[in-house]
Amino acid sequence: MYLYVHFDQPLEEQELTAFRELVKKRAARLPVAYILGVKEFMGLDFEVTPAVLIPRPDTEILVETALQRSWAL
Repeated sequence: MYLYVHFDQPLEEQELTAFRELVKKRAARLPVAYILGVKEFMGLDFEVTPAVLIPRPDTEILVETALQRSWAL
């Protein structure tokens, strides 16, 4: 988003190279969470790598439901 908003500020060669590498990874369908190395889940940031599953919003609903049921016991 920063690059889009600041389109009038040219990137330095090192920044442009890094950006192109990130775009190549995304074009290869690598999930953004793996590219960034972090994913928010239930208000917390978790480190993610290709060795772990990426937390999904549906899982938050499952965890909230499980917590509600455990508190009801």
